[in-house]
Amino acid sequence: LSSMQAPQLDVLANFSQEMSDTGTSDYGNLRRPTSRRMNKKVTIGTNRDDYDHMASIEKENTEASLLARVIHEEAMPAQGCILSPIGKGRLLWDAVAVVLLTLQLWWIPVETVFMSQDAMPVLLKVIRHIVTLFFCLDIVVNFFTGYISGSKLVMQQRLIVRNYLLTWFLVDLFATVPFD
Repeated sequence: LSSMQAPQLDVLANFSQEMSDTGTSDYGNLRRPTSRRMNKKVTIGTNRDDYDHMASIEKENTEASLLARVIHEEAMPAQGCILSPIGKGRLLWDAVAVVLLTLQLWWIPVETVFMSQDAMPVLLKVIRHIVTLFFCLDIVVNFFTGYISGSKLVMQQRLIVRNYLLTWFLVDLFATVPFD
């Protein structure tokens, strides 16, 4: 190798090592630049386009691996009974909450306009109390559910409580407490 090519190969070797250290092993988009004539030597990393290409691959791999890192961290054991915000149980809980919210968006105006408190069937009163109980439990569950901050999954109880109290707690409390 000429003295000009050796440092360039070192740069590529360092790049490859950094990529493998981050757990990224997909080099599908990495190409070796070749000369116009097939009988010339293959050179690696000798022009600016090659470095730009490698940098774009690194950026794509970093963005693509963000969710993978969150999922990997989610698989790590949490403190006590902390739920992952992207776990199956929490996603199912949120799906039920969406269904109940949709039901309430339809039911509350109908109840307000067309029914008096005395004329409401017992079954509808029971359903209304079950929905209120679900959203009370949702407040408790939120104190035990991790959250994603930037690209990091936060699963520490103290930080979860602080974050919930400073963000959605008051909204959830006022939306859940029955005023009747």
